[in-house]
Amino acid sequence: MVIGTFYRVYKTCGKPNCCCKKGKRHGPFPALYSSIGGKRKLKMVRREDVAEVEQKAKAYKRYQGNLRIIRQFNREIDKLLKEIRGYYLEEYE
Repeated sequence: MVIGTFYRVYKTCGKPNCCCKKGKRHGPFPALYSSIGGKRKLKMVRREDVAEVEQKAKAYKRYQGNLRIIRQFNREIDKLLKEIRGYYLEEYE
């Protein structure tokens, strides 16, 4: 897996008379967009790595989705355990 989302991005160059200045940008170029430690980064992907990076980014997305489901179940389990504890818990007098 690789952290990030696979994109195909379009870019503009610095040439003053280029067609990208009139709206037709260059691309698409493969890129990986990620957020690590609160910092967002866009990394360009080499052509020879596109298939592998795209596959690993999709695997990471699936992993994150499954993790979200597990966390939701854990919250529900925690809620039920607290409820059960309330039935059995008594104060000593």
